[in-house]
Amino acid sequence: MKKLLLLLFFIYIINNSIHCSDKYIIFKYQVHYNVEPKKSFKVYYWIASIDSIKNKRFCIYPLYLDGIYSKNNLDTCINGGIIDVFSHNKNENFDFEEEYLKKVNNLVKRIDNSSIKIQTVTNQWENKNENKKKKRETKIEVYAIPISGNFCHCLEVNNRNNLVFFSSKIYLFVDFFQLYNEFWKSPQADFVKYNYYDNIHFDKYVSFTQNIVFSR
Repeated sequence: MKKLLLLLFFIYIINNSIHCSDKYIIFKYQVHYNVEPKKSFKVYYWIASIDSIKNKRFCIYPLYLDGIYSKNNLDTCINGGIIDVFSHNKNENFDFEEEYLKKVNNLVKRIDNSSIKIQTVTNQWENKNENKKKKRETKIEVYAIPISGNFCHCLEVNNRNNLVFFSSKIYLFVDFFQLYNEFWKSPQADFVKYNYYDNIHFDKYVSFTQNIVFSR
């Protein structure tokens, strides 16, 4: 177990040394679920370093903005350690400063108000249950916004029964952001706007190899 964690951390350190940036694309997945007679929606945030976007094949990683992580997690991530945001003990500190929470909230508002829609994917199917057809529909709207800011990234490792359930490089917001609209005039912009995002497991925090956008 320890050897596996050390190997994952070593892989992360190598990857971390290659991609360093303060400019990012934040992706917002807004997913609408329509399962008769109920409707609901969820939002997921992912992020990519602009420096890593060389073509249509680039990595995107989970960005936590929903308060699931503790102050301990943030401090450890800033220092390049390994965290597990889904497992906490009684000594975990969730007492963030009001100014930090305000900045996170402002970032979410900016993403909601200033991102552009780059793709919509709709899936429809029917389930037969006791000779009754139940219609189901999932509409996935993908938005993107270029941001310059202070984010930290580290290795997220989730353990279950002393086994690594999943691991991924993840990002947390630290303390500063601003729009970076100059990105949309760059050659890299087309790699973001005209890509395919429906093959991403946007609702799961999975392994390195699955956090990849593939061109078609």
